[in-house]
Amino acid sequence: MLALIGGVIVFTGFSSPEGGFYDDFYIARAAEDVGRLSTTAREYRMVNGEWPILAELRAEHPSLPSRDRWQGEFAFDVEGDWLAVSCAGPDGILGNRDDVGGTLIPVEP
Repeated sequence: MLALIGGVIVFTGFSSPEGGFYDDFYIARAAEDVGRLSTTAREYRMVNGEWPILAELRAEHPSLPSRDRWQGEFAFDVEGDWLAVSCAGPDGILGNRDDVGGTLIPVEP
């Protein structure tokens, strides 16, 4: 969507069920957030011997996001020495094709 503000044309973005620039931008940022959370969680595990919960990570690293780009919660799924961090994506429903992240990572890279 374009808006004329004070004689300047501003692109304000858009959202549609089919996706588009707005969703692509937020998905890219959410992927960055998931990557930062994954990396920090791995470092926490290597130091503390257990996988953290988000609150523990944020207590030590307040710049980490507490919610995804659509204001949903991040999911931390642990399987032994492996962790998958993900978010539900644009539709807000975890477990379908628009989720961001979800790849299992080992304790050590």
